[in-house]
Amino acid sequence: MKLRTSRAGRKPRRQARSSGCYLRNFQKRVPLGLQPLRVFIHQLYTRLRLRRRWFEVALVDDAEIKKINREFRSVSKATDVLSFGWQQGPEDKSSFPAVPARFAGFLGVIVISAETARRNASREEHSLQVEVQQLILHGALHLLGHDHETDDGEMEALELSLRAELGISG
Repeated sequence: MKLRTSRAGRKPRRQARSSGCYLRNFQKRVPLGLQPLRVFIHQLYTRLRLRRRWFEVALVDDAEIKKINREFRSVSKATDVLSFGWQQGPEDKSSFPAVPARFAGFLGVIVISAETARRNASREEHSLQVEVQQLILHGALHLLGHDHETDDGEMEALELSLRAELGISG
């Protein structure tokens, strides 16, 4: 990791990792191997050729994702994954404030319920790591504009192809 010094003589600060994507664990109910997930996110970042675009993954529990699902989708139940794309405002940006530089390339946030993922993994008879990787991939495709609810199977075909390439077929 490179360090850079500021012009004002302050202490050096760490730059973001090369992939620029972040994984944050906000839950304690389900033990997860975070380092293998970080490695997977970097592999996904590279495979999707995101370059200067980035996203965050937030791992939460069922209660939290239920709240989020209710607030943003009016569905009062837990789900496995939600994706929230970064919206830069209306098409006519002439009166819209400029996006801060720190958000340049930000695609959005993928929220995953670790508890629901654990149940899914058990039902599908694969590991929790594989399930969470599949959910991260699914969410990333949504952030890139794919939508399995409105296309003719293109997102599903792409997702299955990427699962095979990334070794997460389960």
